[in-house]
Amino acid sequence: MGGMSFLATLPAQAPSPDHGPGLGPIGSMTDRCPAVAAIAQPARDTMGLPVAEGWLTALERGCGMPVRAFPLGHAEVTTGVGYVCRLLEAGQGPQPGCAQTHLGVREAARACGGIHRNRCSLGFWLVALPVHAGEPTPWGLIECGPLVDARQTEADFAGRLVRLGLGQPEFLAALEAWRELPRRSTEGLDGVLDLLRHVAVVIGEEVRQRQLRAIPREPAAVAAAKRHVATHLAAPLSLARVAATVGLSADHFSRVFKRTTGVGFGSYVNACRIAHARELLASKAQRVIEVAYACGFESVSHFNRVFRQEVGTAPTEYRRTIQTRA
Repeated sequence: MGGMSFLATLPAQAPSPDHGPGLGPIGSMTDRCPAVAAIAQPARDTMGLPVAEGWLTALERGCGMPVRAFPLGHAEVTTGVGYVCRLLEAGQGPQPGCAQTHLGVREAARACGGIHRNRCSLGFWLVALPVHAGEPTPWGLIECGPLVDARQTEADFAGRLVRLGLGQPEFLAALEAWRELPRRSTEGLDGVLDLLRHVAVVIGEEVRQRQLRAIPREPAAVAAAKRHVATHLAAPLSLARVAATVGLSADHFSRVFKRTTGVGFGSYVNACRIAHARELLASKAQRVIEVAYACGFESVSHFNRVFRQEVGTAPTEYRRTIQTRA
């Protein structure tokens, strides 16, 4: 579903958290479990995105679904959004490696360019997906979890807590929190993922609009250069060649492009080529060598090197990951 077609179906304002199905499990849990109430809601920067913030809050309060969005490079890199995660991290006893698990899910989502989900040591589903704002590199990530699999029993969860060696207060608080979490069937989890994809579109569009308002109007030469790159990815795209195409000297074009976009022209071209390569690798129709040449790389070794720098994994491994998820 395209971003604009979906946005056209949404209300102009963010949904009010007071409308819909009510407070749901989060509200009841914090009312009945004071030990959890102080950390039930994740500390989240509003990001200056009121529409996005409204949707995230509605998901949390209406669906009992801990969720947040944050830009890449955000300083907060500890545990995830869930109140069970935060409850255990706040304790003084053993911890189930929450931070490492959440970071792994985030990095996997960045690497594959889409939704990634995995289970943590407590049996919860953790989910992350990138947010794009009109550029090849994601603006940030949405993270969701913990989500309880409907097949997990209380005995299973309690057994996992026992293996952590928690003290009785932490054990009882975590167990009470688990009892209040909504259960997700396989179909229910798929519905959550669809909803998160739609919210990612909303956030990406709001970020893009904010970025457009914050920067000066793009010079015509830069806009023309971007169009030329987009339609000639397989062709040579040296700075001098593109500068001549838009009617500027190479030095002047280089300065104007970087001042306008914040990145050098060569880095921009590589990012565009890798974004296109990701799309092609998602299909079995072309071999890696064919993808490399279709995206303008002179050799497979050069393609592999740039792809690994941009994505964090080799093209063959990226394709294997995508096809496994499909």
